[in-house]
Amino acid sequence: MNHRSSPDGRRVHRVFLQDPLASGTRSLFPTLVRATGQGFTYDSGRAIGSVLPAVVGYLSVFTSLGRAIGVCAFCSYMLVLIAEALPETQGKEL
Repeated sequence: MNHRSSPDGRRVHRVFLQDPLASGTRSLFPTLVRATGQGFTYDSGRAIGSVLPAVVGYLSVFTSLGRAIGVCAFCSYMLVLIAEALPETQGKEL
């Protein structure tokens, strides 16, 4: 089956995540830098996401499963807010 007609997650990922990122960075960075940056951020997110179920399982030994999921979700949202609060570096010498 051709992946273009396949209803699985590859098509959804390509349409909603990969294509907008690629089109937005195409004119800003060379291909090697763009591919490395996108690959690193995507794969590091997958790595962190793969550890979270183990953390939930570990925490559920000491507390209820719902509380363990809530703690992990709260920490994840706090990380997003911290990332949003980082200073902007566009136009500054790094």
